[in-house]
Amino acid sequence: DLKGDHPHLVQDRGLKAQTIHHFSIGYCSRGIFRGMIAIPIHDEEGVLIAYAGRRLKAADVKEFGKYKFPKGFRKEIVLYNLHRAKEYQKEHGLILVEGFFSTVKLHEFGFPNVVAPMGCELSDQQARLMSEAKEVIILFDGNEAGYEGAAHAKEKLLKHVPVRVVKLPVGTEPEDFSPKALRWLINGMSSLD
Repeated sequence: DLKGDHPHLVQDRGLKAQTIHHFSIGYCSRGIFRGMIAIPIHDEEGVLIAYAGRRLKAADVKEFGKYKFPKGFRKEIVLYNLHRAKEYQKEHGLILVEGFFSTVKLHEFGFPNVVAPMGCELSDQQARLMSEAKEVIILFDGNEAGYEGAAHAKEKLLKHVPVRVVKLPVGTEPEDFSPKALRWLINGMSSLD
């Protein structure tokens, strides 16, 4: 049973209750993700295949990284949120961000066509999953890993779809911008309400 009203989601991330509910994320108080925010991951058909756990304690993040994935989970064959975003891809294309919370926040900002490789590396399989999109707009974090990841992702995606890279200022992430600024960055793309 996940608690959606956890301070990490509501205060730190500033997420609305309906967004938290839409993505079924919440604080987990038992099991292998005890003490973490649990995030359900679905395949492109909408089948629940795994959960990711977002560690909250600074010491744990430092030692083990931000996220815990279940044993045997192959994130390189899944695109987070594609099962929801794909209905928009032919008309509006897809926006590719790095992680779970950029995806969730952009959705809240009115961009339901957002997906993530769950990191700054896009695999060939993930690139193929986007081959039906009108275009892919890459919006990775403004840091060395993000810039490099975006360049590699662009290479892989260009075999399948038109690609645009939006280079964010150093030290910023997509969710640091207002919805209006994001629309401007994504070339005046209107929200898809």
